[in-house]
Amino acid sequence: MARKASTGGNLFATDTEAIKTLLADANQRLLERTDDLLAAYSRVPESLSSDDEIAKARRFARQLDQAGKDARSARLADGRPFREATATVKALLLACDKHLADHGPHHLAGAAYHEVAEFD
Repeated sequence: MARKASTGGNLFATDTEAIKTLLADANQRLLERTDDLLAAYSRVPESLSSDDEIAKARRFARQLDQAGKDARSARLADGRPFREATATVKALLLACDKHLADHGPHHLAGAAYHEVAEFD
């Protein structure tokens, strides 16, 4: 159903809490892993004094790196529909802006332009 043109209102009601819940459910393992790694981070010694501690720290660093890559992948994948929707809105309404600007009052010829300019 068509509606009147928006004048700054919000056409789409977005339930951000529902989105947050859905994302948390879909990424539960990643969120739990993040919590576990952050808790483990606080137990890493500030200075490494043995080869064993160095090896453990390297393994931990690889785990942190992998978790970061997993989080980035999830963010990009889960955010894709929102980016696509934003791009669709932007393309449609920027085209509208451009068409109106291309045919605005400053494009009217001669006397018509002066009549419109006096209206402002």
